[in-house]
Parts: sequence; C-alpha cells; structure tokens
Amino acid sequence: MLTDLSIQMITWNVAMEQCQSDLIQLLGIETTGANGHQLADIYAIGLQEVPFETINTEIPTEHTWAKGFSKVLDQVGYSHLERAQMNGIILLVYAKSNKLSHFTSVQTDVTNIGRPEGSKGAVSVRLTVNGVSVCIVNSHFHPHDEYLEQRIANYNDIVDRQNILSHDYVLWMGDLNFRIDDMTADEVHDFVLNRRQSGDSFADLLEKDQLTRVRREGRVFREFSEAVPTFAPTYKFVPNSNEYDYKGRERSRKPAFTDRVLYRLKPDTNATQQLDLKQVSYKSHTQYIQSDHKPVSALFSLKL
Repeated sequence: MLTDLSIQMITWNVAMEQCQSDLIQLLGIETTGANGHQLADIYAIGLQEVPFETINTEIPTEHTWAKGFSKVLDQVGYSHLERAQMNGIILLVYAKSNKLSHFTSVQTDVTNIGRPEGSKGAVSVRLTVNGVSVCIVNSHFHPHDEYLEQRIANYNDIVDRQNILSHDYVLWMGDLNFRIDDMTADEVHDFVLNRRQSGDSFADLLEKDQLTRVRREGRVFREFSEAVPTFAPTYKFVPNSNEYDYKGRERSRKPAFTDRVLYRLKPDTNATQQLDLKQVSYKSHTQYIQSDHKPVSALFSLKL
C-alpha cells in the first residue's frame, strides 16, 4: 500500500506551436533514467494554447505534445493514466506502470469560462488512492492587465462548477494570467534584468503581483498556498530567445508571473487521516525558448 505519493506538475503555455523541443530536461529525466533522484510517481502536464484540429464532431486529434511526452515517459516505465482536454487546454497524467493499480475512481471534468472556442477555462483529473482524493487542475484565465476582476470570476466559476474544494488534495496549475500593477513595462523589464544580474530575489516585484495581492485580500485562491517564486517572470518572451517582448506594436506586455502552481489540503479531514504535503521544488525552465512563455514545474510529496 502506498503511504506517500509524489507528483511532478508541469505547466506550459505553448503559444499555438507544435512540439519542437527535447522534453527530457523538462521532465527531469536523462536518457539513462533518473538523473540522480527518484522520479515522481505521477507526472501531471498542463498545457495551454495547444494547436488542435477538429474532425466533424469537434473532437481534437492527437497532437505532437502528447506524442512527445508519451515517447519520453514510456521509455522510463510510465503509462498513460488519464487525459482531460478542452480544445487547446490539455492535462496529461502519467503514472509509474507498476503503481497503476493503486489509482481508482479516475475521472475528468472541463469548464469553459465564456469563450465559444473553449480557449479559456479549466480541465481537471481526479483520482483516489488509499481512500484519499486528489484533484489536479490545469487552467487558462482571462488575459491582459486590466481584466483582474475577470480572472477572479474565472477562478470562482471553475471552483463552483467543478466542486474542486471537496477533494483532500488539490494541485492547481496553469497560465493564470495575473500581471504586475503600479509599474510600467520598462520599469518591470529593468527591475528583472537588474535582479538577474545581481542574483537578488524578486520579492519586491512579487509585492506588486496581482495574484499575491488578491490572495492576501482573500478574493481568489484564498484556500490555497503557493511557494514563493524565486524565478524571474515567465512571460512574455520573444520566441526562440530569452529576451522579454515588452514593447509590442499593438500593446505593451509587462513581464509577469503568469504561470503558477498552487496547492491545497482539505482542512476538515477526520483525525484518522493525517494529511500532509511537502513541496520539493518550484522553478522555471529558461532553456525552453520556442514559446513566449517559459514552462514552470513543481514537485510535491503527499502523505496518504
């Protein structure tokens, strides 16, 4: 019987691009297997803005991203557990093949938050292991600096419609699209460059981060926790580079911490279930340059 469950979360807005990247480093895997560490029991990969095609009934076809992740994980002993998809928002879940039998009641859910093409919203995969329920969410919220209230509404709509908070553990990732307030694009850009060079933290910038502020005010994700990001803003980059694209022709884009991973433990669990969660890592992967976003990963260890 499993007593602990490790889950590797990866979120990446791939900007309508087909997979052109070597995914081994992103997954933390070398060609010979584990790169000096124990690989997670589950990989949960949340992608946004995946290009898709439709066949008559609007069913998305297989895509290069699912094929790419499956190819790497199949080689190191993982099997496909479940997949949830709403057009370009996709959640791929893989588990170690020798542990598949531990996971029961595997289900999916999707929520479209208002766009007819289903480009914004959330998909989730829920499973039970040792009587403990786990919900993994991948979401894409409303964009642009000025639409903070829409993002807050996006969160509340998804939580209510998918009954997410009923689960013992919830791991939530995605392009949440929260931006930086009270600074111009030039000011944010210069701040980030200075901190990159000095190696100092981004704490001052995170104080102006919309998600940090509204969480503190209890307006969104108030039930969740987040490790403090120690990485630079993950959006918006000139594709195929590590340069911020902050002076767009039509709209300036401040560098922002749009790509996040948060977690929640159910507070009212009975005394016989001593839930506990440890976050092992939280980082961005700047070597991946094909999108205008950087992928972000987080590794968690859950007590069962």
